[in-house]
Amino acid sequence: MNRLVTLTISILLATVTVAACTSAVVPGVSTSSGRTLLWKHRDTGAASNFIDKVEATDSTMAFIGLFNGGDDSRSEVWVGMNTAGFAVMNTATYNLTPNSPSCRDREGEVMRRALEVCRTVEDFDSLLSALPRPRGIQATFGVTDATGATAYFEADDSSTYPYPMADKAWDIRTNFALAGSVAGRKGVERYQTAKEIITRRRRYTPEFFLTELSQSFFDSTKGLDLLDGQALTTPDDGRLIPRRSSTASVVVEGPDGSGGMPRMFVALGFPPAAEVFEVTFGNIPADVRPDASGVAPAWRRADALARTLFFTKEGRRFFNLVNIRKLLNDRK
Repeated sequence: MNRLVTLTISILLATVTVAACTSAVVPGVSTSSGRTLLWKHRDTGAASNFIDKVEATDSTMAFIGLFNGGDDSRSEVWVGMNTAGFAVMNTATYNLTPNSPSCRDREGEVMRRALEVCRTVEDFDSLLSALPRPRGIQATFGVTDATGATAYFEADDSSTYPYPMADKAWDIRTNFALAGSVAGRKGVERYQTAKEIITRRRRYTPEFFLTELSQSFFDSTKGLDLLDGQALTTPDDGRLIPRRSSTASVVVEGPDGSGGMPRMFVALGFPPAAEVFEVTFGNIPADVRPDASGVAPAWRRADALARTLFFTKEGRRFFNLVNIRKLLNDRK
Protein backbone atom coordinates (compact mmCIF):
# COMPACT_ATOMS: atom_id res chain seq x y z
CA MET A 1 0.00 0.00 0.00
CA ASN A 2 3.02 2.34 0.26
CA ARG A 3 2.77 3.38 -3.37
CA LEU A 4 -0.94 4.12 -2.99
CA VAL A 5 -0.36 6.22 0.12
CA THR A 6 2.32 8.21 -1.68
CA LEU A 7 0.02 8.80 -4.63
CA THR A 8 -2.88 9.86 -2.48
CA ILE A 9 -1.15 12.37 -0.23
CA SER A 10 0.70 14.11 -3.05
CA ILE A 11 -0.75 17.27 -4.58
CA LEU A 12 -2.20 16.82 -8.04
CA LEU A 13 -1.14 19.55 -10.46
CA ALA A 14 -2.83 18.27 -13.60
CA THR A 15 -5.49 20.33 -15.36
CA VAL A 16 -9.04 19.37 -14.48
CA THR A 17 -10.92 17.85 -17.41
CA VAL A 18 -14.63 17.77 -18.02
CA ALA A 19 -15.96 14.27 -17.35
CA ALA A 20 -19.52 13.00 -17.58
CA CYS A 21 -20.23 9.37 -18.40
CA THR A 22 -23.13 6.94 -18.59
CA SER A 23 -22.70 3.43 -17.15
CA ALA A 24 -24.40 0.17 -16.22
CA VAL A 25 -23.61 -2.85 -14.05
CA VAL A 26 -25.34 -6.11 -14.98
CA PRO A 27 -25.13 -9.34 -12.93
CA GLY A 28 -24.72 -12.63 -14.80
CA VAL A 29 -28.31 -13.68 -14.14
CA SER A 30 -29.43 -10.95 -16.54
CA THR A 31 -27.00 -11.56 -19.41
CA SER A 32 -27.22 -13.89 -22.38
CA SER A 33 -23.82 -15.42 -21.59
CA GLY A 34 -24.25 -15.70 -17.84
CA ARG A 35 -21.23 -13.40 -17.40
CA THR A 36 -21.36 -10.09 -15.58
CA LEU A 37 -21.14 -6.89 -17.61
CA LEU A 38 -19.72 -3.45 -16.86
CA TRP A 39 -20.55 -0.76 -19.45
CA LYS A 40 -18.98 2.67 -19.58
CA HIS A 41 -19.90 5.25 -22.20
CA ARG A 42 -17.10 7.74 -21.65
CA ASP A 43 -17.42 11.52 -21.94
CA THR A 44 -14.27 13.49 -21.22
CA GLY A 45 -12.20 16.51 -22.09
CA ALA A 46 -9.21 14.27 -22.86
CA ALA A 47 -8.17 14.56 -26.50
CA SER A 48 -8.08 10.83 -27.22
CA ASN A 49 -7.82 7.43 -25.51
CA PHE A 50 -6.34 4.00 -26.15
CA ILE A 51 -6.21 0.46 -24.76
CA ASP A 52 -3.02 -1.12 -23.44
CA LYS A 53 -1.73 -3.80 -21.09
CA VAL A 54 0.39 -3.21 -17.99
CA GLU A 55 2.48 -6.22 -17.06
CA ALA A 56 2.56 -7.85 -13.63
CA THR A 57 5.31 -7.22 -11.11
CA ASP A 58 6.33 -9.10 -7.95
CA SER A 59 3.57 -7.29 -6.05
CA THR A 60 0.94 -6.45 -8.69
CA MET A 61 -1.23 -8.21 -11.23
CA ALA A 62 -1.27 -7.62 -14.97
CA PHE A 63 -4.21 -5.63 -16.26
CA ILE A 64 -5.66 -4.10 -19.42
CA GLY A 65 -7.15 -0.63 -19.30
CA LEU A 66 -8.40 2.43 -21.13
CA PHE A 67 -5.88 5.29 -20.88
CA ASN A 68 -5.89 8.94 -21.92
CA GLY A 69 -3.87 9.76 -25.01
CA GLY A 70 -0.47 11.01 -23.95
CA ASP A 71 -0.42 9.02 -20.70
CA ASP A 72 2.97 7.47 -21.42
CA SER A 73 3.36 6.14 -17.89
CA ARG A 74 -0.13 4.54 -17.92
CA SER A 75 -0.78 6.28 -14.61
CA GLU A 76 -4.59 6.62 -14.82
CA VAL A 77 -7.07 3.95 -15.87
CA TRP A 78 -10.67 4.82 -16.77
CA VAL A 79 -12.04 1.27 -17.14
CA GLY A 80 -10.08 -1.96 -16.91
CA MET A 81 -9.80 -5.64 -16.02
CA ASN A 82 -7.06 -7.74 -14.43
CA THR A 83 -5.90 -11.37 -14.59
CA ALA A 84 -7.80 -12.24 -11.40
CA GLY A 85 -11.10 -11.44 -13.14
CA PHE A 86 -11.62 -8.18 -11.28
CA ALA A 87 -12.83 -5.15 -13.28
CA VAL A 88 -13.56 -1.53 -12.43
CA MET A 89 -14.90 1.64 -14.06
CA ASN A 90 -16.20 5.02 -12.91
CA THR A 91 -18.48 7.92 -13.66
CA ALA A 92 -17.92 11.44 -12.35
CA THR A 93 -20.36 12.29 -9.56
CA TYR A 94 -21.09 15.94 -8.86
CA ASN A 95 -23.55 15.91 -5.95
CA LEU A 96 -21.30 14.36 -3.31
CA THR A 97 -18.94 16.33 -1.07
CA PRO A 98 -16.53 18.27 -3.34
CA ASN A 99 -12.87 17.31 -3.48
CA SER A 100 -10.44 19.14 -1.21
CA PRO A 101 -8.51 21.72 -3.28
CA SER A 102 -5.17 20.13 -2.36
CA CYS A 103 -6.14 16.59 -3.39
CA ARG A 104 -8.52 15.99 -6.24
CA ASP A 105 -9.22 14.06 -9.47
CA ARG A 106 -7.54 10.88 -8.25
CA GLU A 107 -10.13 8.45 -9.63
CA GLY A 108 -7.93 7.20 -12.47
CA GLU A 109 -5.01 6.56 -10.11
CA VAL A 110 -7.23 4.76 -7.61
CA MET A 111 -8.60 2.51 -10.37
CA ARG A 112 -5.09 1.70 -11.55
CA ARG A 113 -4.16 0.66 -8.01
CA ALA A 114 -7.33 -1.40 -7.75
CA LEU A 115 -6.43 -3.31 -10.89
CA GLU A 116 -2.95 -3.94 -9.54
CA VAL A 117 -4.03 -5.45 -6.22
CA CYS A 118 -7.77 -6.25 -6.06
CA ARG A 119 -9.20 -9.70 -6.71
CA THR A 120 -12.72 -9.23 -5.40
CA VAL A 121 -15.40 -6.62 -4.86
CA GLU A 122 -14.61 -6.85 -1.14
CA ASP A 123 -10.96 -6.03 -1.88
CA PHE A 124 -12.04 -2.86 -3.62
CA ASP A 125 -14.21 -1.86 -0.66
CA SER A 126 -11.18 -2.39 1.61
CA LEU A 127 -8.98 -0.37 -0.71
CA LEU A 128 -11.35 2.60 -0.59
CA SER A 129 -11.48 2.34 3.20
CA ALA A 130 -7.67 2.28 3.47
CA LEU A 131 -7.06 5.40 1.40
CA PRO A 132 -5.83 8.35 3.50
CA ARG A 133 -8.26 11.26 3.80
CA PRO A 134 -8.90 13.37 1.83
CA ARG A 135 -9.03 10.69 -0.87
CA GLY A 136 -9.28 13.05 -3.83
CA ILE A 137 -12.24 11.21 -5.36
CA GLN A 138 -15.81 12.21 -6.19
CA ALA A 139 -17.23 9.38 -8.27
CA THR A 140 -19.34 6.28 -8.63
CA PHE A 141 -17.27 3.14 -9.23
CA GLY A 142 -18.72 0.02 -10.86
CA VAL A 143 -16.96 -3.28 -10.08
CA THR A 144 -17.21 -7.01 -10.71
CA ASP A 145 -15.04 -10.04 -9.98
CA ALA A 146 -14.49 -13.69 -10.92
CA THR A 147 -17.09 -14.90 -8.41
CA GLY A 148 -19.80 -13.02 -10.30
CA ALA A 149 -20.23 -10.36 -7.62
CA THR A 150 -21.18 -6.87 -8.85
CA ALA A 151 -21.61 -3.52 -7.12
CA TYR A 152 -21.55 0.22 -7.41
CA PHE A 153 -19.66 2.33 -4.86
CA GLU A 154 -20.46 6.02 -4.56
CA ALA A 155 -17.47 7.69 -2.92
CA ASP A 156 -16.07 11.11 -2.07
CA ASP A 157 -13.17 12.40 0.02
CA SER A 158 -14.31 10.72 3.21
CA SER A 159 -17.44 8.61 2.71
CA THR A 160 -18.32 5.43 0.77
CA TYR A 161 -21.83 4.28 -0.09
CA PRO A 162 -21.93 0.67 -1.39
CA TYR A 163 -24.72 -0.63 -3.62
CA PRO A 164 -24.34 -4.44 -4.02
CA MET A 165 -26.31 -6.03 -6.84
CA ALA A 166 -27.32 -9.33 -5.26
CA ASP A 167 -31.05 -8.85 -5.93
CA LYS A 168 -30.98 -6.51 -8.94
CA ALA A 169 -31.25 -7.30 -12.64
CA TRP A 170 -29.13 -4.23 -13.48
CA ASP A 171 -28.25 -0.78 -12.26
CA ILE A 172 -27.35 2.51 -13.97
CA ARG A 173 -25.37 5.60 -13.04
CA THR A 174 -24.64 8.85 -14.83
CA ASN A 175 -23.31 11.87 -12.95
CA PHE A 176 -25.16 11.93 -9.68
CA ALA A 177 -25.01 9.77 -6.60
CA LEU A 178 -28.18 8.37 -5.07
CA ALA A 179 -26.63 9.20 -1.69
CA GLY A 180 -25.98 12.82 -2.68
CA SER A 181 -28.16 15.88 -2.73
CA VAL A 182 -31.04 16.12 -5.18
CA ALA A 183 -30.23 19.76 -5.95
CA GLY A 184 -26.78 18.96 -7.36
CA ARG A 185 -27.74 16.10 -9.67
CA LYS A 186 -26.34 16.09 -13.22
CA GLY A 187 -26.98 13.69 -16.07
CA VAL A 188 -30.60 13.07 -15.02
CA GLU A 189 -31.85 13.09 -18.63
CA ARG A 190 -29.24 10.51 -19.69
CA TYR A 191 -30.04 8.40 -16.64
CA GLN A 192 -33.71 8.34 -17.59
CA THR A 193 -32.91 7.62 -21.24
CA ALA A 194 -30.64 4.68 -20.37
CA LYS A 195 -33.25 3.37 -17.94
CA GLU A 196 -36.03 3.50 -20.52
CA ILE A 197 -33.94 1.69 -23.13
CA ILE A 198 -32.58 -1.00 -20.81
CA THR A 199 -36.02 -1.89 -19.46
CA ARG A 200 -37.09 -2.94 -22.96
CA ARG A 201 -34.85 -6.03 -22.67
CA ARG A 202 -34.70 -9.00 -20.31
CA ARG A 203 -31.27 -10.31 -21.34
CA TYR A 204 -28.23 -8.21 -22.13
CA THR A 205 -25.14 -8.54 -24.33
CA PRO A 206 -22.10 -6.34 -24.95
CA GLU A 207 -23.54 -5.50 -28.38
CA PHE A 208 -26.70 -4.11 -26.78
CA PHE A 209 -24.72 -1.54 -24.82
CA LEU A 210 -22.27 -0.68 -27.59
CA THR A 211 -24.94 -0.11 -30.22
CA GLU A 212 -28.46 0.27 -28.84
CA LEU A 213 -27.36 2.46 -25.93
CA SER A 214 -24.12 4.15 -27.01
CA GLN A 215 -25.54 4.83 -30.48
CA SER A 216 -29.05 5.74 -29.36
CA PHE A 217 -30.62 9.11 -30.15
CA PHE A 218 -33.66 8.47 -28.01
CA ASP A 219 -34.57 11.62 -26.08
CA SER A 220 -36.39 10.76 -22.85
CA THR A 221 -37.40 14.40 -22.33
CA LYS A 222 -39.48 14.19 -25.53
CA GLY A 223 -40.27 10.49 -25.48
CA LEU A 224 -39.04 9.94 -29.04
CA ASP A 225 -36.12 8.65 -31.07
CA LEU A 226 -34.72 11.60 -33.00
CA LEU A 227 -33.58 9.30 -35.81
CA ASP A 228 -37.08 7.97 -36.47
CA GLY A 229 -38.40 11.13 -38.06
CA GLN A 230 -37.14 13.65 -40.58
CA ALA A 231 -35.43 16.07 -38.21
CA LEU A 232 -32.24 17.50 -39.75
CA THR A 233 -30.46 18.61 -36.59
CA THR A 234 -30.64 18.70 -32.80
CA PRO A 235 -28.43 20.51 -30.31
CA ASP A 236 -25.66 18.65 -28.52
CA ASP A 237 -26.80 19.85 -25.08
CA GLY A 238 -26.27 16.80 -22.87
CA ARG A 239 -29.74 15.27 -23.10
CA LEU A 240 -28.61 12.35 -25.27
CA ILE A 241 -26.21 9.54 -24.35
CA PRO A 242 -23.86 10.23 -27.32
CA ARG A 243 -22.20 13.65 -27.30
CA ARG A 244 -19.25 15.24 -29.06
CA SER A 245 -17.36 14.66 -25.81
CA SER A 246 -18.05 10.91 -26.07
CA THR A 247 -14.65 9.33 -26.70
CA ALA A 248 -15.24 5.62 -26.06
CA SER A 249 -17.77 2.95 -25.20
CA VAL A 250 -16.38 -0.07 -23.36
CA VAL A 251 -17.97 -3.25 -22.04
CA VAL A 252 -16.07 -5.60 -19.74
CA GLU A 253 -17.48 -9.12 -19.66
CA GLY A 254 -16.53 -11.04 -16.54
CA PRO A 255 -15.04 -14.56 -16.48
CA ASP A 256 -17.27 -17.51 -17.34
CA GLY A 257 -16.83 -19.17 -13.95
CA SER A 258 -14.63 -22.01 -15.21
CA GLY A 259 -11.28 -20.37 -14.65
CA GLY A 260 -11.34 -18.21 -17.76
CA MET A 261 -10.31 -14.59 -18.08
CA PRO A 262 -12.52 -11.53 -18.49
CA ARG A 263 -12.66 -9.85 -21.88
CA MET A 264 -13.37 -6.39 -23.14
CA PHE A 265 -15.32 -4.99 -26.09
CA VAL A 266 -14.08 -1.57 -27.13
CA ALA A 267 -15.38 1.21 -29.40
CA LEU A 268 -12.80 4.01 -29.41
CA GLY A 269 -13.91 7.49 -30.43
CA PHE A 270 -17.42 8.89 -30.82
CA PRO A 271 -19.39 5.62 -30.46
CA PRO A 272 -21.76 6.01 -33.47
CA ALA A 273 -18.65 6.47 -35.63
CA ALA A 274 -16.51 3.81 -33.96
CA GLU A 275 -15.58 0.23 -34.82
CA VAL A 276 -15.90 -2.45 -32.13
CA PHE A 277 -12.92 -4.61 -31.17
CA GLU A 278 -12.69 -7.57 -28.81
CA VAL A 279 -9.77 -7.34 -26.39
CA THR A 280 -8.40 -10.27 -24.37
CA PHE A 281 -5.23 -10.92 -22.42
CA GLY A 282 -4.10 -13.03 -25.36
CA ASN A 283 -4.90 -10.45 -28.03
CA ILE A 284 -5.05 -6.66 -27.97
CA PRO A 285 -5.65 -5.51 -31.57
CA ALA A 286 -3.10 -3.01 -32.86
CA ASP A 287 -5.98 -0.72 -33.87
CA VAL A 288 -6.79 0.09 -30.23
CA ARG A 289 -3.20 0.42 -29.01
CA PRO A 290 -1.24 3.67 -29.43
CA ASP A 291 0.87 3.95 -32.57
CA ALA A 292 4.19 5.78 -32.84
CA SER A 293 2.41 9.12 -32.46
CA GLY A 294 0.65 7.96 -29.29
CA VAL A 295 -2.81 7.72 -30.89
CA ALA A 296 -4.82 4.55 -31.47
CA PRO A 297 -5.60 4.10 -35.20
CA ALA A 298 -9.21 3.15 -34.41
CA TRP A 299 -9.70 6.36 -32.44
CA ARG A 300 -8.17 8.43 -35.28
CA ARG A 301 -10.55 6.92 -37.87
CA ALA A 302 -13.60 7.40 -35.65
CA ASP A 303 -12.65 10.99 -34.88
CA ALA A 304 -12.29 11.83 -38.57
CA LEU A 305 -15.73 10.35 -39.27
CA ALA A 306 -17.27 12.07 -36.24
CA ARG A 307 -16.28 15.46 -37.64
CA THR A 308 -18.87 14.92 -40.40
CA LEU A 309 -21.60 14.31 -37.83
CA PHE A 310 -21.48 17.69 -36.04
CA PHE A 311 -21.51 21.35 -36.93
CA THR A 312 -21.33 24.58 -34.96
CA LYS A 313 -23.71 27.50 -35.37
CA GLU A 314 -23.66 30.71 -33.35
CA GLY A 315 -21.38 29.12 -30.79
CA ARG A 316 -23.58 26.03 -30.26
CA ARG A 317 -22.76 22.51 -31.39
CA PHE A 318 -25.40 20.48 -33.23
CA PHE A 319 -25.75 16.88 -34.37
CA ASN A 320 -26.13 16.43 -38.12
CA LEU A 321 -28.96 13.91 -37.92
CA VAL A 322 -29.02 13.36 -41.69
CA ASN A 323 -25.43 12.12 -41.71
CA ILE A 324 -25.85 10.14 -38.51
CA ARG A 325 -29.00 8.47 -39.82
CA LYS A 326 -27.23 7.50 -43.04
CA LEU A 327 -24.16 6.18 -41.24
CA LEU A 328 -26.11 3.96 -38.88
CA ASN A 329 -28.47 2.71 -41.60
CA ASP A 330 -25.54 1.79 -43.84
CA ARG A 331 -24.11 -0.38 -41.04
CA LYS A 332 -27.27 -2.44 -40.61
